[in-house]
Amino acid sequence: MVKKISLINTPDQNDLSNIVSLRSIRGSTYVDFVVDTGSPLTIIPFQKAKELNLPIKDLQGEENIRLLGTRHKILKFPKGLTFTFLCEDGEILSFDYSPLIAKPCKEDENWVLTELIIGTDFLREKGFKLFCDMKNNMGFLEE
Repeated sequence: MVKKISLINTPDQNDLSNIVSLRSIRGSTYVDFVVDTGSPLTIIPFQKAKELNLPIKDLQGEENIRLLGTRHKILKFPKGLTFTFLCEDGEILSFDYSPLIAKPCKEDENWVLTELIIGTDFLREKGFKLFCDMKNNMGFLEE
């Protein structure tokens, strides 16, 4: 049976988003996510990584990138987190995945990433199809 994860189109922001539960062996948290087909990478916000009690200080930064004009260091987390999504039919879909962590280069930056960015790497690896109908303010991921 086809599983659909509803994506809420917010007309004022023109994006497709929802909430996902993230779980590690050290903790769990909820985070809004945005499906970004222009991003080749799935990136978790630094603050959410801290809420999961991930061993951030032990991670090495590979490179700096710009996210909406603010420099972030990208940290690679070697073990997977569990992503849990609620489907339209009430069923639960869970996947293990290792996203990158975006840490602001300066603590006093005006803009800090707060949403999980689900990039094309996650969609491709997990076999999701993205459907969107912006005219009717709806979209979904289909497994």
